[in-house]
Amino acid sequence: MVKFAVDRKEGVVNSTGSLSVNTGKYTGRSPDDRFIVYDDKTHETIDWGKINHQFPSGKFEKLFEKMKDFVDNKELFVFDGFVGADPETRLPIRVINDHVWQSMFSSNLFIRPTNDELEKHDPEFTILCINDFVAEPEIDGTRTDVFILIDLTRKIVLIGGTEYAGEMKKSMFGVMNFLLPGRDIFPMHCSANIGEKVIQHYSLDYLVLVKLLSLQILIEN
Repeated sequence: MVKFAVDRKEGVVNSTGSLSVNTGKYTGRSPDDRFIVYDDKTHETIDWGKINHQFPSGKFEKLFEKMKDFVDNKELFVFDGFVGADPETRLPIRVINDHVWQSMFSSNLFIRPTNDELEKHDPEFTILCINDFVAEPEIDGTRTDVFILIDLTRKIVLIGGTEYAGEMKKSMFGVMNFLLPGRDIFPMHCSANIGEKVIQHYSLDYLVLVKLLSLQILIEN
């Protein structure tokens, strides 16, 4: 896939042998361009405000149709996998991209299925991330030409106008934040490293974490 990305002039191989890409003017997330569809499922279950912005269901449907027309007959890249490591709670997803390097990002960020799991994979959520598609705010109802739209009823995420791949990860973390509390699970945005002396530090920092109501675990090596 690296060679394919290079052949498509999406990036270059650097001195370490890794693929290096340029994400354009967006080198980070665009939180003000992230919206959640407002409907019967979400109108009383989302904390609407500065972080969670409402988006009309009808506008979502129209933009979805425009994106499908845009990618018609274009080469697309599909990744099937999971969000979450626990087989009891993980979410099967499908990610559709118009850049091969973003599909590579998905296959490294999310959990890859085994061959047996792939044969019976049935995605519950789909991410359609089309970097080359930009919105028309005056028509589509977005804030700018960039958009990250989450529809919890249709179970679809639409992303366009930005090449910052982290939007895919963050949107699915938001989805899990919506789904898991209903199953008595508290999702955490954190990471943990495994090492010889990590358990003692991890346990101590987790205790501090609970006391401070923080969502980050700091582990000292």
